[in-house]
Amino acid sequence: MWASMRRGLLSSAMATKYRIISIQQVSSYRQRLTARGIRSSIGFHATSRSNIASILENGFAPSRNGYDWLGDGAYLWEDDLDRTTDWAKKRFPSKYAVVGVLLRLQGCMDLQTQRGFWLKTLQAEYAEIRNVHRRKRIKLPGQTHGANMLDCLVFNSAIRRMAVERGILVRSVREMFIEGKPAWWRSAIRTQSHIQVAVRDDSIIEGVWVLQTPEEFADADRILYGGG
Repeated sequence: MWASMRRGLLSSAMATKYRIISIQQVSSYRQRLTARGIRSSIGFHATSRSNIASILENGFAPSRNGYDWLGDGAYLWEDDLDRTTDWAKKRFPSKYAVVGVLLRLQGCMDLQTQRGFWLKTLQAEYAEIRNVHRRKRIKLPGQTHGANMLDCLVFNSAIRRMAVERGILVRSVREMFIEGKPAWWRSAIRTQSHIQVAVRDDSIIEGVWVLQTPEEFADADRILYGGG
């Protein structure tokens, strides 16, 4: 289905915002980026089949909810096709699809590999926000699992300040999200933990591909991760 849709898109007058690549091409694209000294990442976005054409033509609609824990951006599950597919099935039971994304991790606020550096920036921003709220006698935003309004404020505020005061442009934010039940009794491992990437500037998207059929999902698992 997607192969015929892809051919139709490429032969039609409709321009796609992102380069459309096949799963088989992902490895070679990553190798080229590595040769240029550019880190890359594979992310997945859950959506409905009816929304695919809009994503390809207009791009991902960034989430700007006040509770988004990494701030504004289009949220992707990194290297977690199973988790993305499960979420897509729950949200769009009979009409689910997954868009695969190859990202360049340029301008990435990466708390997985540079935690110490970025935490200092974020902690300083939190302290400033806290002080302002205290002076104005305003209560800090709430913080609950799934509604991380304080985190959202800290990330967005820190990223804006870095752009204005230091000329540092953050194009994406990458961090581990701890989620789910303990894997076994008293385990520190959680059943649904995953890494998320919030893409703030979609010019870092190197290419995309779409998965809709069981065959396409199986091919993606086998080619990208050696599954099946």
